[in-house]
This record gives sequence, C-alpha cells and structure tokens, in this order.
Amino acid sequence: EIFVVFNIFQEMPKEEGALIQFLTVVSGLERQGFNSLTDFLSTADDEEKGDVNWNMAVPKNTEAVKIMTIHKSKGLGFPVVIVLLYDLHNKGLGYIIEENGDTVHLLKIKKEEAECDETLRDLYASEKMRETVNRLNTLYVGFTRPQRELYVVGVTNKPDQYPFSLLPIADYPPAPKPAYHPRVGDLSARPDPCPLLHRYKPLAFDLNPAEFIPVSERLRGDFIHRVLSFVEYAEDDVEGIIRRVNEETGSDYSEVEMKALIVSVVNNNAISDYFKTAPGREIRREQEYVDGVGNLFRMDRVVIDPEKVTIIDYKTGKSKGEKYQTQLRNYMRILGEIYSDREIVGIIAYVDLGVASK
Repeated sequence: EIFVVFNIFQEMPKEEGALIQFLTVVSGLERQGFNSLTDFLSTADDEEKGDVNWNMAVPKNTEAVKIMTIHKSKGLGFPVVIVLLYDLHNKGLGYIIEENGDTVHLLKIKKEEAECDETLRDLYASEKMRETVNRLNTLYVGFTRPQRELYVVGVTNKPDQYPFSLLPIADYPPAPKPAYHPRVGDLSARPDPCPLLHRYKPLAFDLNPAEFIPVSERLRGDFIHRVLSFVEYAEDDVEGIIRRVNEETGSDYSEVEMKALIVSVVNNNAISDYFKTAPGREIRREQEYVDGVGNLFRMDRVVIDPEKVTIIDYKTGKSKGEKYQTQLRNYMRILGEIYSDREIVGIIAYVDLGVASK
C-alpha cells in the first residue's frame, strides 16, 4: 500500500490544498486497483495524464510554488526558477517532410540509410539541425524565466548526452548566490542578471541493502494486503476475493496457494476472534487516521468494540523487526488519542510465518 506520511500541516499550514490533491490522486489510483508505489510513480511520470492529475488552479495573485513545463512557462517570469533536466537519449528522427513545388513527401529516414545517398544525407542533416535548434530554444526559454536566481538540477548517468554535453561540469563551477534586492518600480534599477548556478559535483545517493526488498516480494506483499483488505469476516468468499484482485491488478497468483495462506491468517488463534461478528463491533479496513500534528496513517485492520479497540497490522516476508513494533506502538498511540475511553490493543500478524504477536 502507499502510505502517505506528511507533516505538512505543521511545517506548511497553508498547503492543505496540495495535500488534498495528492490524496485525491492516490485515492483515485486505489479505486482502479493500483495500490503500489510503482503504480503511483508510473502515473506521476505519465506526461499525457500529468496535467490532468496534478493541475491545481491557483489565483495569479497567490504566492505559491508553480510547477510547469518549459513550454507553458513561455512569456512568464519568476523571482526564482529551478530547472530540472534529464539527459535526452537520441531515439532517431521522426518523419521528415520534403516539399518540392506542389509535391510533398513524407519520409522516414534512419541515420544508416542517410549515409547511403547524398540527397537523404542532406535531408537528414537539415532535420537534425532543426531538432537541435528547437532543443536549444527550449533551454533558452527555461533559462531566461528567472528574475533573480536560476538553479539547474541535472539528473544523468551519461555526461555526454544532451543537454549535459552543452553544460560540462568542469566549465560551470558553483557561483556565489546573488544578494537579494527588493523589487522596485523602476526596471532600470533592478540588479544585473545572475549567473548560472550549477552544482560542481553530482549528488550521490547511498542505498541501504538492509532496506532493499526485491520487486517480486514487494508485489506479492501488495497483493496479499489487497486481498486481506476485502476480508471482513472469516466466512467471506476468500477464493472469489483472490480471483477479483488477480483480475484488477493483472496478477496471476495461484488461487489455491493464496487461499491457504489467507485462511491460515484468518483462522490464527491469536486473531481469529477479530474476524467474527460481535455485539456493537465495527470493523474498519484500510482506515486512514491523522495524528495530532497532521501526519496521515493507513491501518490494515481496526476492530472497534464497546470496551476495546484492536489494531491488526499485516506483515509479509520471513523477518521480524523492532521497526514493526515501533510502527505498531505509534498506531496504538494515535488510536489512544481518538478512543481515550477504551483499551487499545495492537497485534502484528506475520502472514508468511503463520504467527501473530502483541
């Protein structure tokens, strides 16, 4: 599941709208059956759907961070601009239009083919130059939007790829941050344009092997959590639920094996009573709770009884860890603040290990 942990109300009390929009996108994905971090990142990286999903109408007179493509920034200016650049791999040219009087030819020319004929070579070179000029124009637009400060953040593994071939690190050492000058009415009194700020050394990100989870294991864990989120009582049609989740997620997990695993969880002696009906009992699955400072948490299963509230947290895999206990204690603290008149019990159900512990 995608767990959203934000301290946004404490740190940025005026950014509730951004948090609501973020949660709206996540909720929409889950309704479509997409509930993994990979699904979320794929959607966020979708250029065609990006504007639809993330667009937030902000009045022009509102001071807010604006995120847009370079194309949409044409004609606009901002005090500070951060340009994010990725290396652009050469995927070849699109179709080339050749006009000859009233005749128009639509050509698809590859570099290897262009080398075999002088006419094709000229057409290819001309189109290549046109593409390069368009790319440079795009860079020019992005780099001329700032009024005071420009930051260029590059993400690349190959420094010789465009546009980093034009911005070699050795030629652009860090420049001092320009002094701040308040905006004045006389345009001629504004400070000179600031130099390009470019980090001299690439950022290094260390990976912690202990935190690495294979993709197959993570997807399996997401699948099991999804199935358990539909199981309310022990007598529910587990096999039908597994079939449904397989269809909506495009998975192909064995219904027999998954059913045996889920049934073993539901019938575990330590938690089986929480999959039964009881007077005054309310069961909430995948319930979202907010703590006192605005952090949002989603809990796997919360069983609310008249005298007691029980949180059951599912964990897949073959390992246990103190971090799971810490997470559970935090959940119990949050529920204790909400249900202050009831006993709070926390249980971790280790699905693959077949055990459950408080």
